[in-house]
Amino acid sequence: MSTMIGQMRDNGDLNQTSDHVSTYSGIDLEPGFLSLVDYDSYLDYVSSPNVPNGRKNKWALPPCTEQWFAPTQKHPDGHFCFEAASQISASSLVIEAGIKAFEQLLTKNQATPVFRDNAIVNVIFVSDTHDPGVNMDQEYYDNRLNFLGFKNKLDAIQPVKDLKFHAIAPVNEKECSSEKGYDQSYFSLALASNGQTGDACLLDDYRELMKNLIANGKIASPTFKLDMDPVGIPEVQVNGAPITAFQYDKESKTITIPDLDPYSPAEISVSFKILNENY
Repeated sequence: MSTMIGQMRDNGDLNQTSDHVSTYSGIDLEPGFLSLVDYDSYLDYVSSPNVPNGRKNKWALPPCTEQWFAPTQKHPDGHFCFEAASQISASSLVIEAGIKAFEQLLTKNQATPVFRDNAIVNVIFVSDTHDPGVNMDQEYYDNRLNFLGFKNKLDAIQPVKDLKFHAIAPVNEKECSSEKGYDQSYFSLALASNGQTGDACLLDDYRELMKNLIANGKIASPTFKLDMDPVGIPEVQVNGAPITAFQYDKESKTITIPDLDPYSPAEISVSFKILNENY
């Protein structure tokens, strides 16, 4: 999907681009706008008389039929599904808000969840800037979801085993982009979810990064289920040292430790109080 965001209407409609986006005729039909790319959205775009030919020509490869495909899956024409789904219209949007776009994707699909139940969901941001890609007002900054906000939002929509963010974006805004870093917002999500990061300006060979991303992304962050209802927030220790970087889900009585390396042995201690029904 693209980093283009929608405008929330009073009726909850997200089918039109945000007022912050620099538009062109037919932009609302652009494949990847708050959706995953598939052949139907591509066909709607390239067959529309409202879309300029200069934009249509950027989509030289027809995408595969389904939104989900295997990494090496190919279109009948011979090109990879991934290659076709990665095409862009190359329009100057002014705002490139991948964090907000992913949040809106979840909002738009609350009735028809995007992912498989109990999936390990991996989100990879690839950009020459960080969300939002343009100066925005303070209200916008204050309303961007952090990792825990995303976790809670997704948990409310469907049960997933884990959510991880990864980012290929500039580390130093002066290296290859004239755009600002915006507190490296993509890296912040990746760090909070124990995901992988790469410098979009200096990284020439992506193979090592992708190997690490695949190894990291296929294993859920360690989660521990309590057998009783605690009073208050449990205390967690890793190898004898107390930590605060954990999430506690009261409803499922589970503790998740994103920073814990699943490949390294560790001693986990969870302390909590319970109500004694005998007193």
